[in-house]
Formats: sequence, structure tokens, C-alpha cells
Amino acid sequence: ETPGHSLLQTAVATTQVISEYHEFGIDRQAILDGQYKVILQRPANEAVFLRYVKQKEYFPSVSFTEEVVQVFDLQSDPNETHDLNGSMPGPTKSLLEKLRDLTRGDSADSPQ
Repeated sequence: ETPGHSLLQTAVATTQVISEYHEFGIDRQAILDGQYKVILQRPANEAVFLRYVKQKEYFPSVSFTEEVVQVFDLQSDPNETHDLNGSMPGPTKSLLEKLRDLTRGDSADSPQ
């Protein structure tokens, strides 16, 4: 049996998981704790994106002009259908700041 934790189950309460996606000019990171998932997407590099993807419609959630933050309560909304970004409940503000601190300087602007 391979050691580790299932990403299909809610993370253990004391565990924080960080996920990163850097492709097609998209720079997106997420942090999960036992209850919340916070996703941070910086403005995508439009030139790189269009070179590989060709049409913006393929990734409608990608912004080229502003930062996008999404917040989900994985216990009450495991399918991530209700974005709580407007209210930033519980510890999500500190999760977002931790994610920003950990990923500061990362950029999708570099060639891929």
C-alpha cells in the first residue's frame, strides 16, 4: 500500500494541503485545511494563454486583468458549488494570506 492521504476525502483537521497549477499562462494555487479550500488565481498571462489555448472560452474562469479568489466550505459543500468569497468565513483570511506568502514570486509569465 502506498503511504499518503486521499485527496478525495476532506483533509485531516490539522493538515494543510497546498496545490499549484502553472500551465498555459495560468497561475493558480489552492490551500486546504480540514474544512475550507481557498483558491488564488493571479491574472493570467494572456499572450502565453492564447499561444497554447487559442480561445478564452475554453477556460471561462481565467481572468487576465484581476486576481480571482474562491472560498469553499468542504464539509457543507464538498462539490464546491457555493463560493463563500464574499463572506470569507472562519480562518479563510489567514489561509489566503498564508497562500500569498508561500507563493509570492511565483509566476506563470515564465516560458512553459
